Amino acid sequence: MLSGGPADQGIVFNQQQPKEAVIDGKVPPGLYAAAGVITRSVAATLLCPMTVIKTRMEYAAVTGQVYRNTFHALTTIGKVEGLRGLYSGLLPTLVRDAPYSGLYLLTYNQIKESSRAFLPGKDIPQAYINFLADPTRAPQGLLVGLEVLGVSGLLQQFDWPGMKGSAYKFVAECEVCQRIKPSRQKPYGLLHPLPSPDGPGESVSLHFTDMGKTSRNGYSQVMVIVDRFSKFLNLIPLPPHAPTGLVIEEFNKHYILQYGPPKTLVSDRDTWFISADWKDFTSQIYDMKLEMTSGRHPEANGLAEKINQTVTQLLRALIIPDQNTRDVELPIVRWLYNNSIHSSTGTTPNRLHYGWKICNPLSFLFPDQAPGPTPGQPGYSAIYDRLLKTVVAVMNKHREAMIKHANKKCQHAPFEVGSYVWVKMSEFSEEEGVSHKLLPLYYGPWRALKVVGNDGFGPSYVVDVPPHLCTYPVFHASKLFPYRASGSFPYRDPMIPRPIDGGHDIDRIVSHTVKGRTRQYQVHFLYHPLDDLYWISEKELLQSTPRVVKAYERQIDTQPKITAALTPTAYSQSLFAIFAYDAFCMDSE
Repeated sequence: MLSGGPADQGIVFNQQQPKEAVIDGKVPPGLYAAAGVITRSVAATLLCPMTVIKTRMEYAAVTGQVYRNTFHALTTIGKVEGLRGLYSGLLPTLVRDAPYSGLYLLTYNQIKESSRAFLPGKDIPQAYINFLADPTRAPQGLLVGLEVLGVSGLLQQFDWPGMKGSAYKFVAECEVCQRIKPSRQKPYGLLHPLPSPDGPGESVSLHFTDMGKTSRNGYSQVMVIVDRFSKFLNLIPLPPHAPTGLVIEEFNKHYILQYGPPKTLVSDRDTWFISADWKDFTSQIYDMKLEMTSGRHPEANGLAEKINQTVTQLLRALIIPDQNTRDVELPIVRWLYNNSIHSSTGTTPNRLHYGWKICNPLSFLFPDQAPGPTPGQPGYSAIYDRLLKTVVAVMNKHREAMIKHANKKCQHAPFEVGSYVWVKMSEFSEEEGVSHKLLPLYYGPWRALKVVGNDGFGPSYVVDVPPHLCTYPVFHASKLFPYRASGSFPYRDPMIPRPIDGGHDIDRIVSHTVKGRTRQYQVHFLYHPLDDLYWISEKELLQSTPRVVKAYERQIDTQPKITAALTPTAYSQSLFAIFAYDAFCMDSE
């Protein structure tokens, strides 16, 4: 019983389903009837042996022929009666079922199409826009998305070729949806880690950790210094709000004078590292190359972030409850870490950094074990060279595994120079007096000006952020989202947000002009079409948004001024004018 009915109906409906997808235009009624007859005939022919077996097993008590199971019935009928026995009764079945299926499919589709409007290709955009323009449906279509309106709502009233693709494109090009909906796909930007150093002391990672409370000795911060090859750790306590001069002095005294200057320094864009004093100290005195990560992207300096977690965990276990002795425990934390075997190198940081095995309390339990050769002893150079080669191989293996694992969760960045992108709202300073949960998820769109860091931390992009936002304009690809212009639907109205207190927020000042004593600014409002610009007087802008005007004035003041070189003729004329003026002054005296 189960082998005949469900399989029969499944074949019929699977054959009927794709008819509207493969036929362009309105399907004629006769084609529905023909499709029903053909699919029912094919289904009845394929399943006729199962129908015969079902009937024979039902009437086994009457005929006296007993079958153990379906397979036994199939083999018995095939041996005794042959193929003709398995297809006995096929013609009456076709005469009964084929016309029934044709009439059923014809009636069903005629009733379904009578309740929907079929649209030819040229009427699709305008009808779609008119449908979404209904105030009872537009908020659902624009804000909730395709799941609520794009399929269920459209199927109730419209039918056209490629309707599902049009619905997806309409929602994807909606600017409101782009800036308020969270992305459900993998973040952009494949992992491009820095190349591994060739040996200890070549590259150092710097980071600051704020402990949140001032200790008994007046320290609240810790400068974390990690060698990127040997993983050798150095911790320097610093007071709160330490000036750049003190940071330079402590770094020079506690690291450079003891271990020598490294070739490169990897750090974030903290105020100490972007100051002019720090740049002069690293470039002019020691000739160290600075490699800085993009703003608010701690993943780029993952080694320092991981060390910070380890240092915090060890301090939790060592400090007393009043937390006033954490700077005193820093040497113990440093000793514990540097004498532990690191997973990425297979040896201790002390062994790799100094070149020989450092004794620890466990070494005294095994006095018979030799600590190994030290510099100057026979065979030391060969042993240390083999150790370096082993560590390099292990680090490269871990590096490739890390890249492979990280890129499974990411995708290639599709951004190009000159294209417009959205920037995550979390990258900007928070506004006061508003709910941060209800703010749009993305800000913009703005133009991507340049690709930076593609060989190191990248890919990161320089974005044309308005100057009044006061943020570093370099953003990692994971902080961006591609902007899709609504060009596929020319009848679509601009999706401008509702005004706040009778006005709109200004995105940026594009240009300015001077007419007499008044200055006019050409401005672009936030979330308005990119080519929608307005001229506003300086007085009106200073009353509403003085911060935007001041930021624009600072920007044009810092632009390089154009100077014209004097030609020999112009230079001679200038000298003649100067001499003539001097002679005139002497005569007047």
